Amino acid sequence: SKGLVMVVFMRAHRDAEVSREDLVELVSLPTFRSFDRVGVPMFADAVWEAEPHTFWVASKTVSLFTVPLTVLLAGSPEELAQDLRHIRDVESRMYRPFGTHDARMYSGTLEGGSQSRWLAAVP
Repeated sequence: SKGLVMVVFMRAHRDAEVSREDLVELVSLPTFRSFDRVGVPMFADAVWEAEPHTFWVASKTVSLFTVPLTVLLAGSPEELAQDLRHIRDVESRMYRPFGTHDARMYSGTLEGGSQSRWLAAVP
């Protein structure tokens, strides 16, 4: 059945900056449908429309309230399994230390993210 839906809760292993380029990799997946629990309506559109090198701030995941992104996928079991592996691969490298990106390209915080912690950590 191609009508299966999967919800993927992403987790950040540290306070981090998340680049547009990594998020584009997620929204480009064949089974991607939307982000959920994001404070910006139509966040996937915002990712596509953002300037190259734009980034968002995530906080280390310690509970459901600090899950930076919730990804909704739809497809066959095989497609979902393949895209879940791809998401976990992206997730393993997408959380970059504060100060990695040009601060002028800051676009906001992901769910549970702390702008004040980021501001305190970057010069």
